[in-house]
Amino acid sequence: MAPLTRFFSLMSNTVRLERWHRSLKNRVLLENYYLPGDLKARLLGGHQTRRRIKASPAPRAPSVQIDLRRTAFVPGSVSPDLGRGFSSFRPTDPAGYKVEGTVETNWRNEMMRIGLLAIALAVVVLSQANADTFGTKKRTPKPSEYGNVVIDNHAARVDSDPVVFPHWLHRAKYTCRFCHVDLGFSMTAGETGITDEDNRNGLYCGACHDGTEAFAQEETAKNGDVIQHCARCHSGGKEVEFEHNFYDFVEAFPPARFGNRVDWLKAEEQGLVELKDYLEGVSIDRGSLQAPKDRKIEAEALGMPSIIFSHEKHTVWSGCELCHPQIFQIRKSDQVYDMQDIFDGRFCGACHGSVAFPNTDCRRCHAEDLQ
Repeated sequence: MAPLTRFFSLMSNTVRLERWHRSLKNRVLLENYYLPGDLKARLLGGHQTRRRIKASPAPRAPSVQIDLRRTAFVPGSVSPDLGRGFSSFRPTDPAGYKVEGTVETNWRNEMMRIGLLAIALAVVVLSQANADTFGTKKRTPKPSEYGNVVIDNHAARVDSDPVVFPHWLHRAKYTCRFCHVDLGFSMTAGETGITDEDNRNGLYCGACHDGTEAFAQEETAKNGDVIQHCARCHSGGKEVEFEHNFYDFVEAFPPARFGNRVDWLKAEEQGLVELKDYLEGVSIDRGSLQAPKDRKIEAEALGMPSIIFSHEKHTVWSGCELCHPQIFQIRKSDQVYDMQDIFDGRFCGACHGSVAFPNTDCRRCHAEDLQ
């Protein structure tokens, strides 16, 4: 809402400035206004002119009219209060002055018009923002692309290509908890703000990419040459031959319908992937905890099977602290959310739809057998 607040503030200041200019302009016009014949009489100053003016009936004072559509005075208007600005102007009619409308009415109409324009603008902006989410069917990412994150916080400023982070390769080796809790990666793309200095100091990517756990940014060959590995991460827009090809890597994994089209839960259960959850010097040695029992979540939609939530399956990958207390509060009665919240990337949607299997695979969660 901050952009909308700034918009209203800017419009309010603009209107105030415009009112001041109009007041000054009309004051100049009114102070230099003469009735027909008065200018000639003042310039000539002759006896006959003065006598003619004296013998003629007193002219009726000119009318003051405010055009409500433009908030401007009709030429020929005059008011003794106008010299003090719009705020002191009041409609009068003791000596023939005629006022159609008031400045207060004009101000309200002007603000109403600006308010309606602002609302219309906000509706257009929100419609454009939601246009990318609703009303169309987007292209489904390729299995090798699903979950990939483009990191471009600082690369453009140092004339470097963005980093393309392959989630599928890392989740085949490490738990989600290890990266997002022990290493401190945010679950919102681009929010961590990783820098090259951070990596060289052993933070974030640099905790593993040190030449021991995984390849380093650079290494020295046996002949003394320094080999740079920048392109292995900064691969955006490049044709890079990686060490692991996705389709060869997952060929023997149990298939799934969506996302990477890999059933990662079964792959872990079958021993096809061995998840690392501890790194010396980074992680804390934690004792094992007994996972809570499965929880049944009643579906509100008619005919939709209930959700069977498995703490055991989730703790293998996420532990407890990845979900609690930031994504889910501890007391279940404190939070109410629906499928739209999940589709918007909150609660279960923090993982499902971006890295874990997407929400289109309904029966993976709504797993209770239909009666």
